[in-house]
Amino acid sequence: MLRRFRSWSRDDDGVVDKGGKPLIARLLLNPRSNVASGSRFALMAEAIQSQLTQVGIDVAIKVLERGAFLDAEAQGEFEMLLRTGYYVWGDYPRHFFIHFSSNEYSHYSDAGYDRLIRQADATVAPEAQRELYWRLQEETLWFPAVAVGLQGVGKDTTAEPYLALSRDAGSVRLHTGAIHLEHHTSWIFGVESSLGPGLAVCGDYVSGDAGTASVGLSWEISDAVSVAAARIFANDSEEEDNWYFNIGYAIAWSQ
Repeated sequence: MLRRFRSWSRDDDGVVDKGGKPLIARLLLNPRSNVASGSRFALMAEAIQSQLTQVGIDVAIKVLERGAFLDAEAQGEFEMLLRTGYYVWGDYPRHFFIHFSSNEYSHYSDAGYDRLIRQADATVAPEAQRELYWRLQEETLWFPAVAVGLQGVGKDTTAEPYLALSRDAGSVRLHTGAIHLEHHTSWIFGVESSLGPGLAVCGDYVSGDAGTASVGLSWEISDAVSVAAARIFANDSEEEDNWYFNIGYAIAWSQ
């Protein structure tokens, strides 16, 4: 997931930062809620801190008494918290309702998330419901990115600039945007499917009277820079199939 924070870097201390400001996540802990859960939460907090430190996130565990804990929770002054008492009945996936927009404790508001929750709650088929809950999980981990770059076609390569918005959905990345061709601007739609670290098969469709489709490979040179090569298949019988090469730079932000 951190690969989507294109403008963040990682220093010698192992913590990722942006403009010299480290990425710190506040983890709230109220071990006095009851003896059993308090002991469990302390162990969970240490495990979370250890694992996130390995990927460059500095986790600050804040142990608060009940009053201060509830105030911080109500104000949203945290990134993570461990507690009991939400009283979520039913099957385990129903904990997604905690993040429903109308829940005063969610600190999260998204119409698409709410729609998927209602749909999942009204679905009785286990497999269909499972798919909806996976989509809910992806919604909370959506990090869109803007990609800009240059694309060259064929032997007489000319630089054609493009601008696209992309989002990850599991191992698949979706793109939509615009590309400025020789005499006009066209819409471009694309998809990438991961083949392994830094490597993906890609497909694109460029709209227009003589729209073209392409299939090829893309490589991530760094967190921000990628290159691709693909075979172009022309829809117009008078046009010849060709190759394109592109280089892109992506900037991502969180919701």
